[in-house]
Amino acid sequence: MTAGATVLIPVKNLALAKSRLAEVLPPAGREALARALVRPVVGQARVAAGVEHVVLLSDDEAVGREAAALDVECLAEEARGLNASLEAAIASLVAGGSQEILVLFADLPTVTAAEIEALVASMRTTPADVTLAPSERGGTSALGLPVGISLPLQFGPGSRARFAEAASSAGLRFMEVERPGLYQDLDEPGDIPAVLASPDCAPHVRAVWSRARDATAEE
Repeated sequence: MTAGATVLIPVKNLALAKSRLAEVLPPAGREALARALVRPVVGQARVAAGVEHVVLLSDDEAVGREAAALDVECLAEEARGLNASLEAAIASLVAGGSQEILVLFADLPTVTAAEIEALVASMRTTPADVTLAPSERGGTSALGLPVGISLPLQFGPGSRARFAEAASSAGLRFMEVERPGLYQDLDEPGDIPAVLASPDCAPHVRAVWSRARDATAEE
């Protein structure tokens, strides 16, 4: 019987998150939105078929408290920089017995359990060593790696193309899984209309956004 996948969700310091939304939200609103984004992604991952563990990765004590409230593990970052900290976390999880690692980002307000299930299923049923979900603007919203597969991580602007090149250079088979909730992230003001128009937008995210905008209008 195949063990379930471990979903690893990196979370930036909440007080510093969503800086590109500064023109439409004050610092308190951006922090509240960042916190609100984590909860539905964790919730969808926890109920997705094929997922055994959900783990947050952050150097923020507030994220650790969120993890405790959501009843999931939180790993402290062991290296500087997103890619280095993720590589260290993946190595730790594999050493602890995880067989499949799915890195999933927390700024996906319309992601569903079914879309996460599709990623896990693709990791298991397609002839690929690396499974990637592309996001807007050429980024990567999720990356699936089975145990034994080592690939230098390339997260950051334009990462989708760099991951494909890195996989090719390493002789690894590469598979993309495209789903609306994995493609639609929330990073910039221009993302907001599509997020709010989606029927899959997490109610908690919608509510926090509305409160933050109302508070901004009253200032």
